[in-house]
Amino acid sequence: MGNRFRELPQYHNLIRAHGIIAAITFLLIIPSAIMIVRFYGRNPRMALRYHIWLQILTVLLSTVVFVLGWSAVGPKRSLTNPHHGIGLAIYVLIWFQAIGGWWVHRKEKMKRRIYEPLKIMVHFGLIFTTKTVTDNDSFIIGLAA
Repeated sequence: MGNRFRELPQYHNLIRAHGIIAAITFLLIIPSAIMIVRFYGRNPRMALRYHIWLQILTVLLSTVVFVLGWSAVGPKRSLTNPHHGIGLAIYVLIWFQAIGGWWVHRKEKMKRRIYEPLKIMVHFGLIFTTKTVTDNDSFIIGLAA
């Protein structure tokens, strides 16, 4: 569908880079950030720091993935494939989660809680579940394209 430059070797390099960086981001960095913040019990403050730095890395790498995919397809055919729309939705969710995480961290900093507030559960559960479902769909459609 989006093979406007399929004869050029740079096109295949863009697609490979898009897929490899996306796989590293969504299969290694995001699960590592989640596991560290949930199960690193020795020092919760360091766990939160690692989580924040990995999420910043996720935002930066997802921006690279988005730009590589957009430049491979071009502006005229940017939303002609479902993979493009799902990728845009994932990118928007990543930014929504980053801004929401910053806001929750700013509000909850230096507070001692016995339970997790609703805003932390929404930050973790709703956005993570939506992003996981759309990641899987986009991966399958991207392999088929």
